[in-house]
Amino acid sequence: MSFNFDEFINKPSLKMFGQVVMLIPAKSEFAPFEISGDFHEDYKEANPNLSEASISSSKVVIFIRDIDLPDYYSKINQGDLIEVDSKSYQIIDVQIHISGSKKLILHESP
Repeated sequence: MSFNFDEFINKPSLKMFGQVVMLIPAKSEFAPFEISGDFHEDYKEANPNLSEASISSSKVVIFIRDIDLPDYYSKINQGDLIEVDSKSYQIIDVQIHISGSKKLILHESP
């Protein structure tokens, strides 16, 4: 039996720290939808290759669960928009996070 990361890590984390955001696909034939995400305006990432604990970057990110995506839009794309608290962010990178979730790298959009 394997450990279900999504059920025991992702789901409780989003329940505690998540908020509902609007995802607006770049392709207009797909309808916008709400999704829960764990949003961080100043996510700092440590560089594990350095002997010192220095910060290598500062990013705006949101973590989402794959299972929360609607059937008609099961793959997030670069160029899609996320609206959080009346601010728009463009997705500039989609990365696999913990099994069953994605880390979306965002850039504030006018």
